[in-house]
Amino acid sequence: ISRSESLALLKIAAAFAVALTLYLLVGPLWAGIALVAGTLVLLGERRPMVVVGMTVGLLAATWLLFYQILQTPIL
Repeated sequence: ISRSESLALLKIAAAFAVALTLYLLVGPLWAGIALVAGTLVLLGERRPMVVVGMTVGLLAATWLLFYQILQTPIL
């Protein structure tokens, strides 16, 4: 495993730690935003519209699947 792979792994672990903390303190929406957007930014994505678009798209798709189609709350 190379140095850059190790750094990427640490960055993803940090994003998950922040997301878990936010989940416990604030709620799942903020944790999801932090996880998706934080991971994208930490791994080098710098285009704001891509970060916003992917974050909104993934969270909206998750909401649609679980709450609307499956009618099962995530909590």
